[in-house]
Amino acid sequence: MWACVRETDDLGVGSSLCQKKLIRKENRNSGDQHQDPKQKMKDACKKDGRKVQVPHPDRHPACTDLHTTARTMPPCSAIGAHAFRDPHLVLARGGRADFRGRDGHLFAFFSAPGLAVNVKTEEATFGLGNLTVNGSFITEAHVVARVGGAKRKWANASFWASELNAFNTGWQFVNGSCGGRLFWMGLGLQRRCEELSIGIKYSSATFSVRGWSITVRGNSVHSSTAGARHRLDLSLSADSRGVAARSLPHGILGQSFSSPVRREGKVDIYPTAPGRFTTSAQAEGAIEGSAAMYEVRSPYATDFAFSRFEASVREAELTTAPTSATFSESRRLSEVPCPPPSPPSGVDTTSAEAVLRAQMDDMQAGSTLVAYQLASPGNRASTAWPSGYNLDRFDQMVRGATYNPLISGFGYEVLPPGVQVSGSQAAANVQVFRDASRSQSLTYEFRMSKQPHSVVDTHSSLAPYELLPGRSGREVWRTNSVLVVSGP
Repeated sequence: MWACVRETDDLGVGSSLCQKKLIRKENRNSGDQHQDPKQKMKDACKKDGRKVQVPHPDRHPACTDLHTTARTMPPCSAIGAHAFRDPHLVLARGGRADFRGRDGHLFAFFSAPGLAVNVKTEEATFGLGNLTVNGSFITEAHVVARVGGAKRKWANASFWASELNAFNTGWQFVNGSCGGRLFWMGLGLQRRCEELSIGIKYSSATFSVRGWSITVRGNSVHSSTAGARHRLDLSLSADSRGVAARSLPHGILGQSFSSPVRREGKVDIYPTAPGRFTTSAQAEGAIEGSAAMYEVRSPYATDFAFSRFEASVREAELTTAPTSATFSESRRLSEVPCPPPSPPSGVDTTSAEAVLRAQMDDMQAGSTLVAYQLASPGNRASTAWPSGYNLDRFDQMVRGATYNPLISGFGYEVLPPGVQVSGSQAAANVQVFRDASRSQSLTYEFRMSKQPHSVVDTHSSLAPYELLPGRSGREVWRTNSVLVVSGP
């Protein structure tokens, strides 16, 4: 059962300074850097007022940047791709894959004109229930961008898991260079380098540039017995479908933004019996070529088999794809039906049904992030213990035997009479299917409650669903418990 005991988190900060880790100084360009600590991070979902085409009444409206006489509708919300834990991938159109990588090697996760994201994977041995797993984690994330227009200035930034302290934060876990000038950043700082903005919260950093946002979150490797002790989870998002259409990105995660179809890759099947297990999936089936073709030589290298870094945005608009093998479709990407956002953004949390469906939709896509973010503080006191903000612990709980059907991906139905609201309480029964034929299912009871304005629930892992002090407006809903009420 997802428990209902409230706990207040004490966000302690380690007193010892992190070890300084210098990055190599880029001497290709030079210039001034600009720092503006008070600048707010831009919202990930810009309302750009684009038109839509409705090619057929039974199809989802297609986003387009072309002029059309069709009725005006809101633009697509931000679409995203994610890498979390050891590492599990949730791709931009909802597909899934696992990626082990290679110990101590760097891989191109994202490549677009003038922007690249590389990550390092490191092996670790850790406990998962009755299993001892030989797996891997992302331990470094490196962002390189060419900024400043005609200045062609180089901006580099790195997030180092090794610089996180016992509280998964620190004072210098991000560093980099702007036009060749070095900087170090930690808890609560913000910085700009031309159009690249960097904002750091407690244990996360967000890098935003030209319609793309890269959020990196630090966490511990729980039950680790060898290898990496801290890990990084990574989220990439585009402000709108048009950004991906103009960029046609590539990379292990990036190519899923460019593909007109949902991609499914190889995943590791963890045994239920006690013993030892070694992960092996390299996202086969979800990526073009092999994992080795995405290896790069250094943290800020931009050259690999499918690099888009030196391409121009104009070139991307005029071509269908960097390679015919990946993108055989001849139509513009901006004409492809909008995918569901993952995780969903802009959820109407004043609606109990919207909260329930946001959690279920995200879990059906293989993620537990939104279920965690929209769980009540009392729920997470036991499901994400000991702090109430332990996403890894929550994820392990959902992936256990009792709740694993929720992330099976075979669909669900909210059973009649739907979500029943009584004052500040709500409940609903949800039938979750366990196979493609929908012949097997489980029914779960969701119980929810409104959160009064006196409840404060803030942590970087909850963004954008934090319950901030002094907020106003209608009270919002959170899930208190989920129980199995009937089986096959």
